[in-house]
Amino acid sequence: MGGVIMADFWLKHKGRYPALDKARLPDFNRRGLAAYALGAGAAYFSPLLPPLVGVIVAAGSYAMLLRLNHATLSDTLPSTAKQ
Repeated sequence: MGGVIMADFWLKHKGRYPALDKARLPDFNRRGLAAYALGAGAAYFSPLLPPLVGVIVAAGSYAMLLRLNHATLSDTLPSTAKQ
């Protein structure tokens, strides 16, 4: 969970969460849940330092899912909206 929270704070929100009264909060974060599951699986099967491996894998997979989602969204926008 820590890897997902850190990646969300630093990569998605650039180190600044919006004010709570102005934030749009989703019901749940599918990318975060997927990254957490990958990190938990990696930690479970890791022979060396499972907590560290889990945090690193969760943060890395969340970063990749954010990048994949950003690329998918920018590819589907009309050409006038890309500016």
